[in-house]
Amino acid sequence: MQRNRWAITALCLLAGSAIAQTDLAEFVVWPVADGGNGHRYALTVTPASWTATEAFAESRGGHLASITSAEESAFLRTAYLTGTGTGRDLWIGLTCPAPLDYLDRDTWVWTDGSPVTFMNWRGAQPDRGGGDDRYIAVNFLRDGSIVWDNYPDSSFRVVQGIVEWPSCVVADLAGPFGVLDLSDISAFIDGFVRNRSIADLDGNGIFDLADVNLFVQSFVAGCP
Repeated sequence: MQRNRWAITALCLLAGSAIAQTDLAEFVVWPVADGGNGHRYALTVTPASWTATEAFAESRGGHLASITSAEESAFLRTAYLTGTGTGRDLWIGLTCPAPLDYLDRDTWVWTDGSPVTFMNWRGAQPDRGGGDDRYIAVNFLRDGSIVWDNYPDSSFRVVQGIVEWPSCVVADLAGPFGVLDLSDISAFIDGFVRNRSIADLDGNGIFDLADVNLFVQSFVAGCP
C-alpha cells in the first residue's frame, strides 16, 4: 500500500514538470499475447553511424535490435517500414567483428548475444561495397519483407536505428531497465501529456485513464 500511495503521489507531483524524452521515438511492444517476445522497441531520433547508434542503445540499457525470426521481422516492418517510413534504411544489431571475413554469412553475430537463427539478406549480400562493410541496415522491398544490406561504419551510411530491450513490465519505460523508479514515472507523464506512443499502454491510440491505471498497476506490481 505504501508503494501504491507513493506511485500515485509521484505521478501527480510530476505532471507539471515531465522530463522530455527526445532521443528515442516511436516506442512499440511486441506483445506476448500476439506471439511476440514482450520486448520494447524504439527508433533513435538522430541519424548516426552504426557504432555510434549501438553505443547510444547500450547507454539506454538496450542494443540495436536482434531479428531472430520471420515473425519478428514482420512485426518490425509493420512498426517502422510502412507509410511514411517505407523505403528508409534502419540500423539493426548484426555485425561481423574484425578480422573475420564479413563476406561469410556464418561470421555475423548479434550485439546482444542472441543466436543467429534467422537471416534475410538481400540478393548477393553481404558484399564488398563502400569500405569495411561490417554493419547491417534493414530496408523495405516491394515484396513486403525487410531485407538486410551490409554497410561500412562511416559517413557513407548515417541513418536511424531500431533499439530493442526487454521490459520487465509495461511500466518499465526508461533506463535503468529492470528497475522501476522516478525516471519511468517521468517518461510516462511526458508521453501522456504529449500523446506519444510510449504512454499508450493499451495500444488503442487513445490517451486516457485506462493507460494511467495500467501504468500504476504495473509499477506497483514491480519487476519479477
